[in-house]
Amino acid sequence: MTLLSQWKAECEAHTAPGLLSVLLYYGSGRDSEARFLAQHDVVITTYGTLHAEFK
Repeated sequence: MTLLSQWKAECEAHTAPGLLSVLLYYGSGRDSEARFLAQHDVVITTYGTLHAEFK
C-alpha cells in the first residue's frame, strides 16, 4: 500500500491543487461500480486487485 500512496502523492504534487481526483483502489470495501470509478480522473491500483475483480 505504501507504493500506491506514493503514486497518489506524486500525482497530487505535480498537478495544481484540486485539478485531479485521484482514487486508491485497493483493500477491502472498495467500490467497483463503474459509475463510482468514472468520477475520478486517476485510479491507482495493483495488477492483483484488477485480476481479482475481473477474473
